[in-house]
Amino acid sequence: MEDKRFDLTPRQILSHLLDIEKKSPREHFRIFQPTVTTYAVVSDYFLAEEARKMLEFVGLFGYELDVTYAKTAIGTGGDCVNNGTERVVHIHVSDSFRTDWKASIAVLAHEICHKLLFVKGLNSPISMMNEVYAELATIYFGFGELILEGYQAEEHCLGYLKPDTYKKINLLVCVVCGNIKSDVLNLKDIDPLADEVIDIWEKEEEKRSLLINCFKDTEKQISEYYRNICLLNQIQEKLKEDLKGDYERLDKLYFENFINTNYTRLEAFLFVYDNYCAGEYKNARVSLLSETVNESIFALVSKYQEQGDLKLKYDYICPVCGTIRENKQDIKGISVKKCPTCGKHITFNTEEWNATVFQRKVIRKEIAEINAINKKVEEYKRLVKIEADDAIRNVQNKASRQINALQHETAEKIDEIKRNEQQRCKEEILNRIPSYLRWMVAKYFKD
Repeated sequence: MEDKRFDLTPRQILSHLLDIEKKSPREHFRIFQPTVTTYAVVSDYFLAEEARKMLEFVGLFGYELDVTYAKTAIGTGGDCVNNGTERVVHIHVSDSFRTDWKASIAVLAHEICHKLLFVKGLNSPISMMNEVYAELATIYFGFGELILEGYQAEEHCLGYLKPDTYKKINLLVCVVCGNIKSDVLNLKDIDPLADEVIDIWEKEEEKRSLLINCFKDTEKQISEYYRNICLLNQIQEKLKEDLKGDYERLDKLYFENFINTNYTRLEAFLFVYDNYCAGEYKNARVSLLSETVNESIFALVSKYQEQGDLKLKYDYICPVCGTIRENKQDIKGISVKKCPTCGKHITFNTEEWNATVFQRKVIRKEIAEINAINKKVEEYKRLVKIEADDAIRNVQNKASRQINALQHETAEKIDEIKRNEQQRCKEEILNRIPSYLRWMVAKYFKD
């Protein structure tokens, strides 16, 4: 059978718990201690008395009780009927739990929290949301141990949330509201982020100081963000000022005569000379600044477009007077246009301005892939060189060993030849001496 229970994130848990706290705040966090029973079969009276005890525990006094075991729908642990503001508690617990006290009081806690939330005015039009609020309220009002023990058993599996979710709720409530150390619960690795925050929370005794420090950290981030925006605005104004100065100077020197009227070849050459020679430093500086601005725009637009809340208009703006003109032409490349407001001439690069973020990403991806390939090639070359060096050293060592062995073998052969020659000379000398004298000189020829 499919498990339809669901999970809640720590953020959702805390948010819903805060909704409950606003409607029904507690002065102190307490854990409910249930009545211990030795009955094999629990009576309706015993169940009702436990319900009264639990109602008073959460602050509901003087209510008339209609709490019994009853036959319920398959998969339903119990039900609670809320009729207006009447001071009657109608709760039925599944008759199948009459022999399971832990499951009975767990279901009872859930249904009592339904009544409590209804009385306090926390009632959602979405029925499942009311079930979630009731599950959270059971732990918030001190029934956590009952829920953890009574919802899970071999015979049944109660609750609308997953087992680990109840553990997370209990962990957060006990640590935040009850000041109970988390190591007592031994719930490691359920939620790493929540564990980290809990660790910070437990180490700081003064919660107000922790709150102030968190506020300071957030305020610092926002302040730094705003400061950077202010600095960008100053840089923007400086760039505009420089651009206007360049345009005014060029317009005064050349554009009035060069573009609008006839021009001499000398005037044209002087303009080209100023642009390529005298303005070399300026051109390099402008190119560098433009590329830096392009990189910044690309980075910012990429982030905003990932969120889907920014679309850039590829219109062109006169850098002198700021007039905006919509780009309706499909002309590719660079074209010269005249501003209708101030009459200054500006250039518009359609291909460059219409390069979308996606295209830029593709280009960067290609560059990254090329760099990765080149890196792999360099790494391969390095490994090949290492292998080649090792092979050369192995050949050299082998050759050296062979030479040493050959030299040693040659030396032994030479020594053997010398020994044989010496022996032959001794024998020849002895043969030439008369036999009657050999015994006299033989001792001189011994080794």
